[in-house]
Amino acid sequence: GDATPGGWSNPVPVPTQQFTQLSGSEFTLDLQLTAGGSYLFLPMNGSWDHKFGGATDGTETGGATLLADGAVPGSNTPAPATTGNYRINVNFLTGKYKVTPL
Repeated sequence: GDATPGGWSNPVPVPTQQFTQLSGSEFTLDLQLTAGGSYLFLPMNGSWDHKFGGATDGTETGGATLLADGAVPGSNTPAPATTGNYRINVNFLTGKYKVTPL
């Protein structure tokens, strides 16, 4: 999305916007996010068929609720209020994502 270096291009730039799989359900990515923008999580690069994300910036304690495929609001997942480098962790088993400043 426009909060990421690759913008709304799809496919997204790899490896800079490619998540690393930590376990069967948990993924992580370190990325610069731009305040005021938004983004989505795409399970298949180059495809808009499935989209995940959330309604908040994910910085709250304990993380935020990962919305089901197709339930992401039209405004997409908002970036944090401050532009900077962040670690994004997504866990499809727990249904949570967390965005932490680096």
